[in-house]
Amino acid sequence: MKRMNAICKRDAEGGLLMHILHRILVHLPGDVPASEGESRREYLERIRFYAEVETEEFYETAYDWRETATAGRWRSEYPENVLLGSEDGGMLLRELKEIQESQALEIEYCMDTLTKCFGDQLSGIISGIQKGAMDGSPMQISHAFLLKKMAKLLDGEYFYDSCFYDTAKYTARLDESTMREIQEKPQDWALVFFDHHF
Repeated sequence: MKRMNAICKRDAEGGLLMHILHRILVHLPGDVPASEGESRREYLERIRFYAEVETEEFYETAYDWRETATAGRWRSEYPENVLLGSEDGGMLLRELKEIQESQALEIEYCMDTLTKCFGDQLSGIISGIQKGAMDGSPMQISHAFLLKKMAKLLDGEYFYDSCFYDTAKYTARLDESTMREIQEKPQDWALVFFDHHF
């Protein structure tokens, strides 16, 4: 199981480029209902555009630039960057399950790292990070980052490492009630794939 669907490589100057596949969930009847006489291509474009507009406000928290016309570096895996639940409900559910698992693994990684260093009490973790911050230890700054990242994932804040956003519920958290809604009516949902850079 993957912790994150990411690609890292160096640019011409040797700097690290980081790309992560982000999946944007769209509730079709409520947000982008089908229009009579509209072609499939036009409908997919409206869904893609809606997902793009709904996530623009997250510039500098979820991306510094992004590819939205296609799935970018994941184009071969997702030749169309809009997946309709009405066309492949099974794939939609598999993608969403992968998101849940990936986020759970990120939280588990953060928690394991912190508890190995500071014990399993929140007060011990905070105390250890505060002591390290006063000493200027770069390792403690890394630990503070892990605590912050874990809290963001648990809270459903949309940021670079969440890799997912639900435009209907305005959250990056994919809970079981949403999964049940999608299982019951996959035709009401679409997933849009964007290549985010940070």
